[in-house]
Amino acid sequence: LIERAAEEARHTDRLVDAVARYRDAAGHYKHLLTRRYRVCDDRGRVVALRGMSIDISELVRERERSLSLLERMQMVAETVGVGFWWRDLEAGVFEWDEQMYRMHHRRPDEGPPSLEEWIARHVHPADRGWLSARQEVHRSEWNPASDVVFRTLAPDGSERWIQSWTRRLVRDGHRVSLGIHVDITERRRAEQRSELERQRDQFAIEAAGIGVWERRAPDGMPVYWSPTMYRLRGLDAD
Repeated sequence: LIERAAEEARHTDRLVDAVARYRDAAGHYKHLLTRRYRVCDDRGRVVALRGMSIDISELVRERERSLSLLERMQMVAETVGVGFWWRDLEAGVFEWDEQMYRMHHRRPDEGPPSLEEWIARHVHPADRGWLSARQEVHRSEWNPASDVVFRTLAPDGSERWIQSWTRRLVRDGHRVSLGIHVDITERRRAEQRSELERQRDQFAIEAAGIGVWERRAPDGMPVYWSPTMYRLRGLDAD
C-alpha cells in the first residue's frame, strides 16, 4: 500500500492519501493518514516526496465500533422485517436501506424513489388517493410524528400490509423526515381471521335466539346486554 501510494505520488500532480498501520516504540500499531506530493526541479524531474502524517487511530476505532453497532442493528432489522428510510426535502436527498428495497420489491440500482414515485409505483392502487392526500397534509403542517397502515402489491399480485412510523424535524433549516416500515401482513391476516370468527359466532348466537349478558362481580351491576337480550324481553336497546 505504501509503495503504491509513493509510486502514484511520483507520477501525478495530485495529493495522494493512504491510511496504513505503523508500529510505535511500545510495539502497538497506530493508524496514520499520510498525504504525499512530489517535488520537482526546474527541469520537471521528480527529486523528492513530501508529506505529512496524522494519527487517526481513535477515529478508526470509533468507526469500527459504529460499524459493529450498525451491523447488529441491521441484523435485528432484517430478522424482524424492519426497513429504515430518511428524506431531506430541501436537499432532495432520499435514502433507503436494503430491507426497504426488498419489502417494496424495488431494485437497489434504481435508487430510492421520490415520494410521488413511491406512492404511484409501490402503494396499492386502492390506497394511493387517501395516502397521497394524507402526505400533503403532513408536508404542509409538518406534524412531528405519525403512523399509518397501507397496502402494497407483491410481484405475484398478492396484497401486503405495511405499517409506517414517521418522525419529522427541522435541522439547519432543512425539513427532514425519517422512519421505519414493518410488514404486518401476517398479523393483519390473523386479525381478519379473528374478526371473521367473531362475526360467525355472533351470527350463530343471534340466529339461535341466544342472549348474552355480563355483570360486574362485586355488585352485580350489568355491564353488557346483547341485542337479543333486549328482544327476548320486548325492550328497546336505546
